[in-house]
Amino acid sequence: MDTPVTQYARTKDVYIAYQVFGDAPQDLIFIPGFIFHMDLQWDEPSLAQFNRDLAKHFRMIMFDKRGTGLSDRHGNAPTFEERIEDIEAVMEATGSKKAAIFANSESGPIALLMAATFPERVSHLIIFGSFAKGSGAPDYPWMPKSGYETFIDTLVNNWGKPETLAPWAPDHVDDTFLVEWWGRAVRSAGSPGMVRNLMRMMGNVDVRDILPSVRVPTMIIHRKGDKMANIENGRYLAAHIPNAKMVELEGNSHLWWLDDYNAIIDAAVGFIKSNETPITSPTQRILSTILFTDIVDSTKKASQLGDTAWRKMIERHDAIVKKEIKAHRGTWIKSTGDGCLATFDSPSRALRCAESLHRLMGALGIQIRVGLHTGECELINNDITGIAVNIAARLLNHADNGAIACTETVKSLVIGSGFTFEDKGKHTLKGVEGEWQVYRCHV
Repeated sequence: MDTPVTQYARTKDVYIAYQVFGDAPQDLIFIPGFIFHMDLQWDEPSLAQFNRDLAKHFRMIMFDKRGTGLSDRHGNAPTFEERIEDIEAVMEATGSKKAAIFANSESGPIALLMAATFPERVSHLIIFGSFAKGSGAPDYPWMPKSGYETFIDTLVNNWGKPETLAPWAPDHVDDTFLVEWWGRAVRSAGSPGMVRNLMRMMGNVDVRDILPSVRVPTMIIHRKGDKMANIENGRYLAAHIPNAKMVELEGNSHLWWLDDYNAIIDAAVGFIKSNETPITSPTQRILSTILFTDIVDSTKKASQLGDTAWRKMIERHDAIVKKEIKAHRGTWIKSTGDGCLATFDSPSRALRCAESLHRLMGALGIQIRVGLHTGECELINNDITGIAVNIAARLLNHADNGAIACTETVKSLVIGSGFTFEDKGKHTLKGVEGEWQVYRCHV
């Protein structure tokens, strides 16, 4: 197989480099780890052979994530929203309507979020050497809790030097060709500054809350001796994604094409071929960000304006809200009398819409409060139901003085998006079990 030609897909003002090779009917989108360079991958014989072996079974679609490799560079680590938009742009450029996704390491959380949010675009999900949370916590003890900045400093200060290979492939540090290629490849793939930004972003990742919403056939592959991502990360994913299959492999390398890579290919091919019938459900369940709005002191304002003027005010309110929801790629569900219910495929878009509504309603002399939560809901006859809807509705009670109140799930999914959050403590929400961490968002 000839080395594929690098092409570019455009998403807004960013160009994403991609390659396509193989001619099988099943598309497989391969998303590399935090740093990669598509052209230079073909200079490493084992990696090139891994690609060629997969291409015997799939039409392979690979790309360099924005900020790295051959894609456009910029100073900030990309957000989840931008990463998913890049995948969508590559799928559009390659004519891929629905594809299996193979996501490695840091790309696992992005692939999980995409599969939960857009199940109609993802046929299968294979996660290799990845994690649900980038830093340690009492209920997630196998990731680092301290010393992470020191690790980043060491990595950045030695970026591209031979010793940087050791954490990723400890059994291959004596391979002089691999060491030389690795240094050249990672230097070309990303600058030390971008590496620092990406590693810091990675430490803030937390997609644990969305795992039960991943409904596509999912396989978790993890090497038992992986030093960059402890195997407990993979076991956690498999335990919290419905019907996920776990494959534990021997070996210590975090890099997928080293050690016994044929075991990865065999597992991936066998899994996809044995799960060709799509999962169906009598109702459509999807991960969405649910937005409720409510006019502050609406009863008092209606009394002051009178019925006719109030009705005109509400009509104007609804027209503006519908326009803004559409502009932010959301879906208007229904009016709630003095507010609305809407859904979004991205919490960042929902937050930006909420900020815009605050500003526009203020110009009309209306103050609104907003409740936001990201969770799984059921779409039934142009309406939505589910516990996630109830949570978003109850958050209105904590959006005092026209605030935007959201859950920790929303906060975790918008890392790097420029939003700031004020911790409002844990609260019980009427009709919802347990206590919920509530945040006030400042956009």
